[in-house]
Amino acid sequence: MVHAFFNPAQAAAFNALATKRDSTFEVKYFDIHGLAHITRLLLAISGQKFKSTNPADWAAEKPLAPFGHMPLLIETSADGKTTLQIAESDAIERYLARKLGLLGSDAFEEVL
Repeated sequence: MVHAFFNPAQAAAFNALATKRDSTFEVKYFDIHGLAHITRLLLAISGQKFKSTNPADWAAEKPLAPFGHMPLLIETSADGKTTLQIAESDAIERYLARKLGLLGSDAFEEVL
């Protein structure tokens, strides 16, 4: 069953982006380690270019954030276009671990 929100062209573009390593990242979270700490560590140990930012006015920015949640990962392609925004620390960590080759080579390693 294909969901109404599933777009095959978007899925193909997303998968192509997920294999590229020339992106830069912005991690947006409050001025504490909290839930964005693992995200920052994954980016740092893999040598990715990233910056950490804090919301200037979270009350105003919250309606614009995916699901109204943070942390928020914003990925920008080499040509400067924002290509992806992911909210929620678990989703961000799984995406980055897979993209950066840190997830494991099989299901058993992923569980470990």
